[in-house]
Amino acid sequence: MRKALLFTLVLNLVTLGAFAQSKIAHTLHQQFASRIYFLNPDGSTITYYEYENYRLEDLTLVDNELYVADAFAPMVLKVDMETGALEQFIFDLWPTYYYGLASDGEYFYVEDWGTLYKYDMNGDEVGTLDFDETIYGMACDSVHLYTIIEDDDTIRCWDLSEWPQITEVPQNSIAKPSAACRGLTYDGKHFWTAEAYDGQSGNIYRFDKEGNVQSELESPSYTGWSACYIEDTTNTGIPEYSTDQIRMYQSQRTGNLIVASELDKDLQIKVHLYDMQARRVKTYQTKLSKGQARRPIGTPQLKAGQYIYRIITGEKKVYGGKMTVK
Repeated sequence: MRKALLFTLVLNLVTLGAFAQSKIAHTLHQQFASRIYFLNPDGSTITYYEYENYRLEDLTLVDNELYVADAFAPMVLKVDMETGALEQFIFDLWPTYYYGLASDGEYFYVEDWGTLYKYDMNGDEVGTLDFDETIYGMACDSVHLYTIIEDDDTIRCWDLSEWPQITEVPQNSIAKPSAACRGLTYDGKHFWTAEAYDGQSGNIYRFDKEGNVQSELESPSYTGWSACYIEDTTNTGIPEYSTDQIRMYQSQRTGNLIVASELDKDLQIKVHLYDMQARRVKTYQTKLSKGQARRPIGTPQLKAGQYIYRIITGEKKVYGGKMTVK
């Protein structure tokens, strides 16, 4: 029994190490397809999502929620980081398309053909101003807006405090890590950007306000655009993460995946299934009724082998472990 309990605790820690961690979101596109990659801090791929008829460009993070600008339509979309689903957040009939996107935590800023738009946190427009250049990437700190345009090797800095007037602050300008850099985000300590080369991958850069490059990662595919650092804030306490209470396995008789619960209450759950390279391969949603010990959630239609599962309840508690599909 003690060995089994020790194995469970070790497995929990290993699983948490694979998923409860900081990561990088990265947008790329190729013709009429876009991807959002989620990368480990070393640049290795966790998973990615592919979208048709989108041209996803600049990213921004607000209260640990990820948003992306679309250049095929004047939209800002909210990204579900668990499933990759896109939810319309800002849609404006007057602009043509968006490239740059930023937020100072109180307002969102987007730019279209020389006009800078300001929206509140509900996505409602509150003002505009003229801007001479098309912004390909922008980011905010607590006071300033930083912008990247195509034919300028400098990231320019602007004071937003007198909106609807903005004043350039030349002494805060920063040299681009590369002339091909486009998107721009700020994580509170460092800026992030990515190179955009047609038909080939470039690099992702992390750099400080003096322009010193702190890290350089190779983009995984396609024509890159923006990169955004997402710091993990998950509560990883072992009491909230036990395979003894909820587990998943494959029925030898039917081949179905089964979720078994020892919790005596109704549960709304979401199940994520990952391969051993931490790439998400399936997501299921279901409800476990009080007193229902086991529930089939479908046939796996997966290659035989080992998988890691992560079960998230409506109470935001996380359970997980490893299983074998035959």
